[in-house]
Amino acid sequence: MKKIPLTPLALALTTALASQPTLAATLNVYNGPDLQQAMQAAKAGDEIVLHPGNYESVATSSLSGHANAHFFGSANGTASSPITLRSASTTNPQELRGATPDKKIVLYITGDHWRVKDLSVTNGQKGIILDNANHVVIDNVSVHGTGQEAIHLRDNSSNNLVKNSRVYNTGLTSAGTGEAFYVGSHPGSADGSGYVYGPACNNNVIGGNTIGPDVRAEHIDIKAGTSGTIFEYNIMDGTGISGANSADSFVDIKGENAVIRGNKAYRNGEAKVKHAFETHDVADENTFIGNQVDLDGTSNYLLFASVGVNHVSGDNVRLDGRSDRIASGWSASTIDSNIPAGIPAPGNYGGSPTPTPTPTPTPTPTPTPTPTPTPNPTPTPTPTPTPTPGACSTIQAVSWDVKTEISLANGNCLQFSQSLAGNNLQVWDSDTHTACNFRGTLNSVDGNGSLNVTSNYVASAAFTGTTLKVTPDASGCQFLKVRAY
Repeated sequence: MKKIPLTPLALALTTALASQPTLAATLNVYNGPDLQQAMQAAKAGDEIVLHPGNYESVATSSLSGHANAHFFGSANGTASSPITLRSASTTNPQELRGATPDKKIVLYITGDHWRVKDLSVTNGQKGIILDNANHVVIDNVSVHGTGQEAIHLRDNSSNNLVKNSRVYNTGLTSAGTGEAFYVGSHPGSADGSGYVYGPACNNNVIGGNTIGPDVRAEHIDIKAGTSGTIFEYNIMDGTGISGANSADSFVDIKGENAVIRGNKAYRNGEAKVKHAFETHDVADENTFIGNQVDLDGTSNYLLFASVGVNHVSGDNVRLDGRSDRIASGWSASTIDSNIPAGIPAPGNYGGSPTPTPTPTPTPTPTPTPTPTPTPNPTPTPTPTPTPTPGACSTIQAVSWDVKTEISLANGNCLQFSQSLAGNNLQVWDSDTHTACNFRGTLNSVDGNGSLNVTSNYVASAAFTGTTLKVTPDASGCQFLKVRAY
C-alpha cells in the first residue's frame, strides 16, 4: 500500500497524541488539509482554531475521513470537555467550502459534544449535517450557497442547539429540498446503502437565527418521528421561497411536542408564501406562542392546522392589519389556548429574552465623544454630537452585523464600521418602542443609495458609503431597528 507522507501539522499532531495521550490540545490550522487532519485527530477537550487561510479540500475517505464530506468529525467530546471548532477571530469567520453545490456535505459531524463557532459554510450539496450526534452547539455560523438544505439534524441527533446564526441562498440545485433547517428525516429515508436514518431527533433547539432571503424551501421542516423541537426568536425573510415540493410556508411541522415561539416572519412580497406555519401528517401537541407574521395583507393564515392538537396563545399576531390567524375545522385537528405546563423556558441568544418576540438583545448605542469644554461654564448633560455640514446634525455609531435598536434622539445619522457597498441593510420596526412604527427614508451621506421605509420590514443591497441619514415622515416616529451585514 502506498504511504502518504505526513504534513508538518499531521506530524505534530501525531507526536503530540503519542506523547500526551490524555491532555487536551489547541490545534491551530491554516488550510483545508490541516483542518481535515485536525478533525480526524481531535479528542475530548481539544480546540481546533482556524486561522486565515483557504479551507477548500477534497472529500475522500483517505483525506477527509469520509467519502461524502469535505470536513468530517466522528470523535466524541464530553459535557465537561467538548471538542471546539472555531475561527481564531469572531469578526473574521473562516469559510469552509465544498467543491460544488450539487455534491457532498461541507461539514459532517457524527460525534457528541462538539462546539462549532464563528464559521461560514458554503458550496456543497448540504451545508452542515449531524448524524447520530448529540449535545452539539452551532453558534454564530453562516450557511449559504447550498444545493439542498443548509443544516440537517438527522439520524437520532438530539439535544442540539443552533443559535445566533444566518442561513440564506439555499436550494440552488434542488429548490424543493432547500430548507434552512431540517429536523429528522422523511419516513424510510436511507443513505443509499440500505441504512435507514433513525427518526428520533428530539429536543433540538433552533433560536436567535436570521433566515433568508432565498431560502427556497421551508425555513424549518420538522419531520414525523421527532419530538420536542423548539424553534424560537428567529427572523425569517420569505423572499425567494420557491413553492417547489409544496415549499410554501415558513414552518412545516409533522412532528410532536414542538414549540414555535417568539418568531417574526415577513412574506416581503413573495407570492409563493401562503401560510406562515403549517401542521401536517401526524403532527400533534404542538404549541405556538408570541409569533408575529406579516403576510402582506393576504387572506392566508398565521397557522394552517390540518391535524393534531394545536395549542395557540392569543399573542400570535398578524403585523399586516389582518385578523386571519388560524385555519382549522378539519375533524383531525383541534385548536385551543391551553399552553402546556413544563414547556422549557426561552433560551438566551446573547442576552436574556424579552417579553416581546425579539430574537436578539438591544445593544447600547455608542455615545459620541464629548468635545473640549467651551468657556461656557454650564455643564452639558449629554454628549455633544459631531456636526456634519449639510447632512447630519448628529452621528451615532452602529456595530456591523448586529441588529441594533436606534433612537434618533441619539443621532439622525447612522455610521457603520464597514462600507455598505456590496452588503445588505435591513430595517425593522422597533421592538422596544412599540407606540409608533418608523416610516421615512434612509439616504447615504457619503455614497449612493436611498431606501423608503413603508412597512414593518424593508431591505436593500444598493447602498455605498458608511453613513446614512435617517429622516422620519410626518408621523415623526424616532425609533427603528437596523442591521448591516
